[in-house]
Amino acid sequence: MQRALIAKAESTLREAGPALAHVYCRGDDNGISLILYMQAKDLYQAESGARELLGETMASIGTMAGWTIAHCGADLISPVMDTIVGDTSD
Repeated sequence: MQRALIAKAESTLREAGPALAHVYCRGDDNGISLILYMQAKDLYQAESGARELLGETMASIGTMAGWTIAHCGADLISPVMDTIVGDTSD
């Protein structure tokens, strides 16, 4: 799933759009948890870019037909953290 997300991000996200910086994936009996680290100009662009990317990736993987997104949320990273992790979205 991580490889599929990265490949889809590289082929579909535009230069002006959000950038997928990192993907973390964990599975258990309840399903798969994905954490997408997005760099974007604002929260709306990050959330909509992540949802679009995940939806397109799920649609392109035949074994994920019928899967749904059960939860979607965002943690805000302060400008100080942007500096630490090397944000280049400005």
